[in-house]
Amino acid sequence: MKKIILLLLVVASVPALAADSLGTKLADKFSAAFPQAKNVKWYTEGENTAVYYENEGITSHIWYDAQGEVLKTRRYYSEKDLTPFMKVKVNQRYPGKEIHGITEISNRDGLFYVITLEDQKNWIQARFESTGESSLIQKMKKS
Repeated sequence: MKKIILLLLVVASVPALAADSLGTKLADKFSAAFPQAKNVKWYTEGENTAVYYENEGITSHIWYDAQGEVLKTRRYYSEKDLTPFMKVKVNQRYPGKEIHGITEISNRDGLFYVITLEDQKNWIQARFESTGESSLIQKMKKS
């Protein structure tokens, strides 16, 4: 009976050890890639693992699958960190609007930006592809 209980405990702990091993590998891989990262927080979402951190003043997220492969990334920053190409494209499409915030999203389909702009009367949220093409997500009147 003791052998059966011991065997069950060993079998039950194998997935936990594998998950811990993956977590350690991800943390080591992440630390090597982002040695200056601050406020690093790890969490799980179903079978995926995510890390939230700040690096060089930019808040970021990375989502990993169960094998430790990157699924997507998300970075949040201001106009000063936007590429000159994208600044020109945003200003051409929305002249006179001020960039309030940028969310950069990267996944297996590519890279795009969700940019929030404002003027005296409106908030505008637009999606910009890395090519500069854009589409309006929503426009809201300020109160």
